[in-house]
Amino acid sequence: MTEQQHVNITLGLLGAARSHYLWFHGAHHVTRGACFVGDHKLYAKIYEQYVGDYDALAEKAIVVLGEKIADPLTVTNAAAKMLASYQSPVALPPQGIANTGLQLERGFIARVERSRTDLQAGGQLSLGLDNLLSQIADNHETWVYQLGQRAK
Repeated sequence: MTEQQHVNITLGLLGAARSHYLWFHGAHHVTRGACFVGDHKLYAKIYEQYVGDYDALAEKAIVVLGEKIADPLTVTNAAAKMLASYQSPVALPPQGIANTGLQLERGFIARVERSRTDLQAGGQLSLGLDNLLSQIADNHETWVYQLGQRAK
C-alpha cells in the first residue's frame, strides 16, 4: 500500500466521522413532532459518539501519517463533499430524518469495514487500530438498531 492510499483511506474515515457528526447534530436541532424528546436525545448521543470517534481516529492517524492528516481544512473539505451528498435533515420530516440517519449509519459501518479490510491487505492494520475500528463498528451497530426501531 502506498502512503497516498493510506492517506486516502484515513481521510475518508475522518471525513465521514466529521460529516456524520455535522448531519446528526443538525438532526438534533431540527427534530420535531410527537417523537421530539426521544429523537432529540438519540441524535445527541449519536453526534457525541462521532466526536469521540473522530478524536480517536485522528490520534491514531497522526502516529502513522503525521500531523498533516488532521489538518482541519483538509478534513473539513472532505467532510463537506460527503455532507453535500446526503439529504439535509432540515428538509426532512421526522420519519425521514430517522430513515436517512439509519442509511448514514449503515454506510458508515460499511466504510469502517472496507477501510479495515484495505488497511489489513496493505499491511497497515495494527492490533490497536483493528481494535479501535472494531469498537467503532460495534458502537454504531447500536445506533443502527435504535434508528431501525425508530424508523419502523
